[in-house]
Amino acid sequence: MKILVSVRFGSSWSCENPPNVQMFMLTYQPMIDALEKGETLTKGHPAILQFVREFVVKFPAYVSFYIDDGLENLEVQEVSGSFIIIAREGYEEVDERDLINWLPVS
Repeated sequence: MKILVSVRFGSSWSCENPPNVQMFMLTYQPMIDALEKGETLTKGHPAILQFVREFVVKFPAYVSFYIDDGLENLEVQEVSGSFIIIAREGYEEVDERDLINWLPVS
């Protein structure tokens, strides 16, 4: 699955949201398509405008985030199993469960 991740110093993209909001943000296909075509995402880009329209309708309680903060830091990454997005000093890191030696709780 392809996801959107903020990989350079700046604001995290999706970390600070509940899982349903985070998954919407991570997997927003029009933005993924635009980045894969080499387009630059700005607050006036059609994919961003579409994202904002859909986001406001789906998640009205979460519209307070600043949409253009960190757009230039987004990149498409691919994950193949369970994963978690971790905020690290102003960027996001993807950890995949299948690739990490998770410690069991006894």
